[in-house]
Amino acid sequence: MAVLEKSFIAAGATGRSSGLVRMHYALEAEARLAWESFGWFRDWKERVGGDTSTSLSAGSGFTRTGFLQLVKREHVEALKANTAMLQRIGVPTMLVTAEDVKRL
Repeated sequence: MAVLEKSFIAAGATGRSSGLVRMHYALEAEARLAWESFGWFRDWKERVGGDTSTSLSAGSGFTRTGFLQLVKREHVEALKANTAMLQRIGVPTMLVTAEDVKRL
């Protein structure tokens, strides 16, 4: 793989943007793609070079955080099915209760 940039990696507008790296997608194909790409963000230094500091020229600026999906009661079964699919493909995810959210 090659990354070509006019000046330095992330020198343009994309390097000044922020984004969310998440795995929680309803479609399995999208979730699999996101899960595969997570390794690139997590292991940026080893795969691409530089470090993961916020310096645009040094690395990806990736910071690992959590993700919490809140749903209305009528969507709980869909959330359960989605969580099961994500777990099946290897995404570390779990259901939490309202009490868990309060503690978090």
